[in-house]
Amino acid sequence: MQLSNCGEFIDNLFPISPALKARSNNNIKTQTDIFALLCFSTGMLGFFILPIIFTPICFISSIISYYRLKDNPELKGKGLRMIGAILGAISMLYLLYQFGFFDDTLRKFQ
Repeated sequence: MQLSNCGEFIDNLFPISPALKARSNNNIKTQTDIFALLCFSTGMLGFFILPIIFTPICFISSIISYYRLKDNPELKGKGLRMIGAILGAISMLYLLYQFGFFDDTLRKFQ
């Protein structure tokens, strides 16, 4: 699959409702993308509670939200997605540290 078709592929898996696509920005408020909210909430849960379960969900929902927000300018939630992805990345680094991924690297500098 080519990268240019990835947004179309995600839109086919998780379609945006036709009513939302038909709205104009002038008279109807925008909606927050549900995957951006999912990314933010799983990023927070992974950062504070249980990173081994919530971090992969955070990354998957972040990728889906990126393509949905890119294809539909009426959706908002870019900030939620970015904060969730950053928290997910920090918790992923913490997991790698806990499982000893950095042990050999740190011994070289001692």
